[in-house]
Amino acid sequence: MSSGCRMELRMDSNWENAGYVHDAVWSAVMASYADEDLADAVSMTCTELVGNAIKFGVRRYRGEEAVVLRIEGGEEEVQIEIVNEIDPEDHRDLATLEETIQWVRGFQTPFETYLERLKALTSAPPGESRMGLTRIAYEGGGLLDFFVNDNDRLSVSAIIPVE
Repeated sequence: MSSGCRMELRMDSNWENAGYVHDAVWSAVMASYADEDLADAVSMTCTELVGNAIKFGVRRYRGEEAVVLRIEGGEEEVQIEIVNEIDPEDHRDLATLEETIQWVRGFQTPFETYLERLKALTSAPPGESRMGLTRIAYEGGGLLDFFVNDNDRLSVSAIIPVE
């Protein structure tokens, strides 16, 4: 097995980029690890994080960097980080992110988190799934975290074990 992979993608906040990211990451992980399950987990995680960054970040005009995706893979884990700018005047989405990550981490297993989120969807407004972070924990086996730096850049990370 390879010792890992390293990748950095800088992109604008175009929705099409989420699909491109999925394919590029899947191929890179397969080239480095030859493990379809790991490639699926890492590419799904990256797609969910890029989608959230585009949906909740400060939008930029096409051609300007809005989202940075970094992947650092080693023999034991793959670290994924997505960085995007947030609105310094409106931190409602940031509070929701913190609440959601704490909620996901509060269960004994990611499967319990997934089941509880599915139950909550039965009473959620149409079109609101909020399954992305739950999928990362359950389907990807990812451990989530985040921080905001002094320049109002949000960094959300996931660590996925290599098995």
